Amino acid sequence: MKPDAILTWPTHCDYPLWRRQLERDRDRLGRVLVSLSDQHVEPDLSGFVGSRLVELGAEIVPPTHGVGDWRDRAVNAALDRSDGEWVWFTEQDFLIDGPGEFWPFIRRRAGMNDAVGWRVEEFRWHPSCLFVRRSLVDRTSRYFGAEPHDHFTAFSRELDELTDVARILSTSDPPFRHLAGLTQNHFPLERHAPKS
Repeated sequence: MKPDAILTWPTHCDYPLWRRQLERDRDRLGRVLVSLSDQHVEPDLSGFVGSRLVELGAEIVPPTHGVGDWRDRAVNAALDRSDGEWVWFTEQDFLIDGPGEFWPFIRRRAGMNDAVGWRVEEFRWHPSCLFVRRSLVDRTSRYFGAEPHDHFTAFSRELDELTDVARILSTSDPPFRHLAGLTQNHFPLERHAPKS
């Protein structure tokens, strides 16, 4: 199992820890499809980040513009390029501390289930780490927007109707960290920083 990794990446942010993780785990993945999201925030780091990611074997999906939810458009633009049997929806704030434990667990569960993920809230499988067989993704509406509650809520409901999603490691000391809200927490600080 070598899933295609799909994630959205704000053009004004860099995530060096995630880039380091990609370098370490690149051989465990199929295609790495990074869908840029232009939130119209300065500085635009897309040139720098894009070149670093391409050096690590990622493919850059240009920002999409139009109506509807920004994340729904970005995820679907990456999905349209994906051709793997499995998709790994992930985020830059999901860091795998124990790859020797994490990846074998995912492979084992993928052999028994069509989806593997984790929940923070009961209403959705969290988009920071959700593995789904592509044929199952295509049986959904492929809606990843924020309605009715948050991104991936509608998609999670559809998954629950279609399959039994395996939970990732229900231990008190999982081999990963989720730095919830990494971008969102940084943005207000940056916007309200004193001008020099």
